[in-house]
Amino acid sequence: MADSRAKKILNFRFLVEFNGIVVGGFSEVSGFEQTIETEDYREGGGYFVHKLPKAVVQSTLKLKSGMSVDDELWRWFSRCRDAVLYGQALEKKSIKVTMLDEARGVQTYFVFNNAYPIKWSSTTLSATSNSVAIEELEIAHEGMVRSK
Repeated sequence: MADSRAKKILNFRFLVEFNGIVVGGFSEVSGFEQTIETEDYREGGGYFVHKLPKAVVQSTLKLKSGMSVDDELWRWFSRCRDAVLYGQALEKKSIKVTMLDEARGVQTYFVFNNAYPIKWSSTTLSATSNSVAIEELEIAHEGMVRSK
């Protein structure tokens, strides 16, 4: 019997939820990164340099999907952009990315707290290409938690 701790997480099956509502159709999710910034401190007269923790930096979450007639990602970005322009509160959401196994059971999940979009972009649209148009939403957040 295989040890369950050695089980690998597959990255091709996942669900994305905004405020508890599954919003499917993403072809790629990236930005699972946190870094502890450090500051070098040299003790007086010594050669040893201490690395002192300074801050925790969150990477931005990036969601990519095929562009469709459903423009909810664009509307969320637009509402946040307008809030910034008019000095209003941002519409922050909780985003949960769930990794699934072959039987669609939960392997693990990540929750991104107080998330809001900071960039919306699209691939170049070309009449001579037959590839799918992709939209990307880049999201800032106030912390990532991994569970299970």
